[in-house]
Amino acid sequence: MRSPEVSNTRLPPPIPSESWALAVITGAGAFLAMLDSTATHLALESIRVDLGARLSDVQWVATGYLIALAVALPMTGWLIRRLGEGRVWALSLAGFVAASMLCALAPDPTQLIAARCLQGLAAGLMVPAGQALLAARSDRRQLGRLMGSVGFAVALGPAFGPWLGGWLVELSWRWIFWLNLPVGVVALVAAKRWVPPGRAQACAPPDMQALLAIGAGLPLLLYGAAAMAEDGASRYALVAGAVLIVLFVGRSLRASAPLIDLRLLRRPRFAAALATVALTGASLYGGLLLLPLYLQREAGLAPVQAGALLLAMGLGSACALPLAGTLTDRLGARPVCVAGGGLL
Repeated sequence: MRSPEVSNTRLPPPIPSESWALAVITGAGAFLAMLDSTATHLALESIRVDLGARLSDVQWVATGYLIALAVALPMTGWLIRRLGEGRVWALSLAGFVAASMLCALAPDPTQLIAARCLQGLAAGLMVPAGQALLAARSDRRQLGRLMGSVGFAVALGPAFGPWLGGWLVELSWRWIFWLNLPVGVVALVAAKRWVPPGRAQACAPPDMQALLAIGAGLPLLLYGAAAMAEDGASRYALVAGAVLIVLFVGRSLRASAPLIDLRLLRRPRFAAALATVALTGASLYGGLLLLPLYLQREAGLAPVQAGALLLAMGLGSACALPLAGTLTDRLGARPVCVAGGGLL
């Protein structure tokens, strides 16, 4: 028979209140980033009518945000080493709030798309910086519960974004962006008490050639793919984007200190985990751009009705994440991932 002392050592350690406070604050920033990524989808038709723009142009209000978010991610690791994870998180949240104000005040589609790109750049830094904060200040056996709680906040954004966006669009689509200001300001004030700045250290400059290649290649590739049906000349953008991404991959594989270490993909477990995350994200969120437009333009639903229907898409994943975090701490990641993938 095992002694109580031996059994208790296998239980995950309790999480102190300081770590929970850190999770709540950083989760607020992640919630805003994900909320905006889906609430705006429901407002695209209202934005198109209000600003007198074509749908093919207005779609970049959503797509530009996601592209900018992806472009910002490679710089996060270097900025965290250079400035400290807490400083990067606070600065990116402040930038996100400022960009939200620019979105709310935008008088035309061009300025709105530009402000959304700034928002995406800030979100691309803020979310991983918040995760780095939790990882740096938590025991490994606490991370499942903490990340599950933050993941719950992240999942609530896509879940409630369309529903909340539907109500706000009834007033004005601009309220979707004004809503970020009070939440962001409260999180920044709380960060002064609970979020440590992190340890800054000297490090080599980032690989700017690789950053420029991926920063230009990804937008060109997506623009060329999206506009090919309307403009045959866009195939040149598609080809140029593909060439730049190939150059980025080649440089990353040869560099001694790459911007993104693609050689990690040679590890089967890492590659499998990354593929799982990518495919899960595609399956869950791929329809969030098209479904709101279909429900409003083709099915004739009001924004509030369309948002209520889309609410069900995210509630299941949002409710499951805290449970998944607890099970990961107790059982490990593999059985939880296999079970989740089977259910999906």
